[in-house]
Amino acid sequence: MRILAALFIIFILVSGCPQEEQRYEYSVDSLSIEGREHIFSGEYDVFVKVSENSFGHGNLLAIYQDGAKIGEQPLEEALEEFIFPWSAVSVGEYQLKAVIESINETEVSDSKALTVSVKPLGFYEFESDELNYPVETEVWCAQEFNLENPVTISEVGLHLRSLVPTQQGKTVSLEIINQTNGVPGNETLASASMLSIEIPSKADWHSFTFEKEIPAGEYWLLLKRDSSVGNIAWTYANGENANGAYCRDLTASEEWFPIKGSFAFKVQ
Repeated sequence: MRILAALFIIFILVSGCPQEEQRYEYSVDSLSIEGREHIFSGEYDVFVKVSENSFGHGNLLAIYQDGAKIGEQPLEEALEEFIFPWSAVSVGEYQLKAVIESINETEVSDSKALTVSVKPLGFYEFESDELNYPVETEVWCAQEFNLENPVTISEVGLHLRSLVPTQQGKTVSLEIINQTNGVPGNETLASASMLSIEIPSKADWHSFTFEKEIPAGEYWLLLKRDSSVGNIAWTYANGENANGAYCRDLTASEEWFPIKGSFAFKVQ
């Protein structure tokens, strides 16, 4: 009798725990993004593949960024792969998700997700801070940069040091200016400043705060000072990708001349 009771209990447990069935009929097979390095203002391709049976049922493929839908594509005609453009409009980490939805936006597939990291635009992985160029009252220096997409620039970091102490109340200013014939132009799109006395003799990163939407295009960071006492030195470095650094000595000429390298900067 005990044996029969034990067999009956086993039967109930087994019959009450059927094998887990596939949750959805359709599936997102893969989700990937172009490249590993994602830079502020850049645009990148997101690649998605779905199961063959996903097409022709009124479904659509949806792309989300941190829970907000940023793109969709009706699954009418069978395609081997879908490509969505994605713009890196601010620095940080983001989660991209791909999922198949019905016409009433109900999920009808499991989702696939990936984390994307966006770094500042600039030149900031240099080996040494020994190379620098002094910026004085009439010696200006500028660094070229390119925005692939319109973005809001909130902060620009420069690697600076004070070679000679400056006076109280004097400032060092940074301007975002247009490009004319391949060199810095005369139109200022945004500007910010900080007290020169805040920059110590040891080279380090110093931030200039902006809150300005800038269209896509070629621009320059222009560094100036308002005092003839002391100077501020801007770190630069040579290298395979180091270029776009120019200076101008107004006591000698209006012409810009190139510095062999790139000034250290971060735009975000």
